Amino acid sequence: MSSRLHHARKIPFGLGAGGVMLLLNVGTAHAAAGGGNIGGGYEIPSSNVTISQGQPQCATFHASANDPTTHVLPMTNGSFGLSTKTGGGTATFTRTSAWYAGPTGTTTSANCGTAGSVTGTLSVSYAGWSCTSGTGTYTRTNNTAYTLTGTVTCDNTSTQTVESTAVTVTFTGTQVLCGGTGQPTCNNVNAGSNISGSYTWST
Repeated sequence: MSSRLHHARKIPFGLGAGGVMLLLNVGTAHAAAGGGNIGGGYEIPSSNVTISQGQPQCATFHASANDPTTHVLPMTNGSFGLSTKTGGGTATFTRTSAWYAGPTGTTTSANCGTAGSVTGTLSVSYAGWSCTSGTGTYTRTNNTAYTLTGTVTCDNTSTQTVESTAVTVTFTGTQVLCGGTGQPTCNNVNAGSNISGSYTWST
């Protein structure tokens, strides 16, 4: 038996809490590396959520094209990509179909019986680079450990040629519930959790 929550951005247990790690593979000429910070990141969960009444308590996020789950990770105080660029950017993960999570993390079904990952669309925008979207995979393994991996292809817009550059980026940090009593102010009015931390990249 389940109860249905409509337009409820705040989930009453640690479904959204975690750190964050993001991998992006973007076509390389030689090795390079760098990094930076996640500044003011956040998750906007789907507003339509079903929470099971059994144990373990489990939530189905009924994401859709009109009501997606979105993770926004600003890339600040650092660099990105071969022929290193600075100036900042944003990584965004979007899920437009149902997914499941409980206090112990993301799962493969609405009963939260088996740990699993969530796929969606990953995009990256960074000063000096034009990147195409790819597939991202999000996994949370407990209330504090969060990963997001994916592949995008980027072109250095300062050159006269069109390039396909592969860059692997790893975001790590903390995701905490926001907006409720005793919780921090949300980084976005529609957010259910805030994300902070740092990232590294290599080619």
